[in-house]
Amino acid sequence: MKEHHLILFLFTTISTTYLSHYLIIVLFKSTLSNRKYKRMALNSKLINDILISQYTTGRQNNYMSKENYKSITSIEIVELLKSEGRFIHEFDKRYPGFTKKIIEINPSISKSEITLAAMIRLGFSNKEIAKYTYVEEKTVHTKKYRLKKKLNIQSNLDISQFIQSINI
Repeated sequence: MKEHHLILFLFTTISTTYLSHYLIIVLFKSTLSNRKYKRMALNSKLINDILISQYTTGRQNNYMSKENYKSITSIEIVELLKSEGRFIHEFDKRYPGFTKKIIEINPSISKSEITLAAMIRLGFSNKEIAKYTYVEEKTVHTKKYRLKKKLNIQSNLDISQFIQSINI
């Protein structure tokens, strides 16, 4: 009788363990997919908010200012950030020669560093870069510092000024 209770206890324990692991995995997967959908929804809301504000500003002033135009083209670029290769390709169409000049300065520069340089060239702030790339603002600052070292930029020169000064 004791053996029967022991076997029943072991079976129950093992079954409960497997069931709990299965539930944890299912919950974890659903949490990841929820995050993905929330991120996509946030992107859509952000883009819609910007478009609406740009549209109403343009209608009130009866023209589309240069800053409003820049914001709309920035929206397109933010959409392209989801695919780093496409982003660089489209950026090169609008700013031909920029990527080539950056690579000439340091051939070992990575795609993500080229993307960062492109965002700096577009005038994105650290806060905007952080928001669009889903990292902390401090991480953007660190990435900019590393990029500055890779591009051999003098310590007294701001990376944004340097990148803006690259002639294309």
